[in-house]
Amino acid sequence: MPQEAGPSLEQPPAGWGQAQAVSSTAFDAQQADAMAQAALEALAAKKSPSLRSAALSAGRGQIGSENHGLALASHAVPSVHKMPGASIDWTATLRQRQDQPLVHAHLRWRQPEGAVRRQHLFLLDCSASMVESGAFAQAKGLLLQWLRRAYLQRESVALLCFGAGRLHWLLEPTRAPRWNADLIEPLRGGGGTPLAQALQAGWQMTARYSRQSSCLWLISDFRSPDVLQLERWPAPAVAQVLVDCETAAVQSKRLFGGAERLVKVWPDTLRLPLKFS
Repeated sequence: MPQEAGPSLEQPPAGWGQAQAVSSTAFDAQQADAMAQAALEALAAKKSPSLRSAALSAGRGQIGSENHGLALASHAVPSVHKMPGASIDWTATLRQRQDQPLVHAHLRWRQPEGAVRRQHLFLLDCSASMVESGAFAQAKGLLLQWLRRAYLQRESVALLCFGAGRLHWLLEPTRAPRWNADLIEPLRGGGGTPLAQALQAGWQMTARYSRQSSCLWLISDFRSPDVLQLERWPAPAVAQVLVDCETAAVQSKRLFGGAERLVKVWPDTLRLPLKFS
C-alpha cells in the first residue's frame, strides 16, 4: 500500500504547452461525486451480469448514455457494496433519491474504518486538441472535484499528464492530498497525444501496486491515431473508465469516436461521455 506523502508540486517541463485556467462551472461537487460513484457501480455491474440485469429491469436505462455525463448518475446500478459494519450514508442516499420515494436501490453505505480502499490513477490528456476545444479547462475542474472526493474518502491517487509526445507523473500513488488547486491550476497543454504510451504507463503503475484495488480514469478526447493501435491490443486486466471529452469539441469538427472504438474491443472497460456547458 502506498505511503502517505505530500503532493509533488513539480510541473511538466518548460515548453510543454500553453496554460488554460481551470473551469469551475462544468460540474459542481455533487455532480462530480454522483458521476464517479455511478461509474464505479457500472464497472462492478460489468463484472456481474445479474447486477446489470437488475438495474435495467428497474428501468434505469443503458449505462453510458449519450445525453450527458450525468446520465450515468441517474442510471446508476443499485448499490450492493455493503461490508460488515457499514452504516447508511444518509447524505449520499438522499442525494441519490432526489424527489423519488425512498427504495433500497437508493441506499449508499459508509464503509467501516479499516475497509479496503480503492486507488485511483488519473491519466489527463494535455494535448492541443483538448486545449483548443476547451475540454482541457473543463477536465481540470472535474479532476479537482474527483481528487477532493478521494481525499474525503481517504483513498490513494496518482496523476499522469500526457501531451506533446511526453508523459509526466505529477503524483505517484499516495494518499490523496487535501489541497490540489496549486497542483492542477498551473497545468499546461499542447502538442500531440501519446495515448498508447500513457495507457501503458498507467497499467504498469497499477501492476506495481497490485495488492491494492485500483481504478484507472483516462480523461481524454481520444483524438489520436494510437486508437488504431490500441484496438489490436488485448483487453487490459484492470478496471478502467474512459472519460470521453470529445463531445466537448467544437461542433464543426468531425468526431473520431476513439473511446467508443476502444470499449467495443475492451468489453470490461466503461466509457463515460461528457458534455460540457
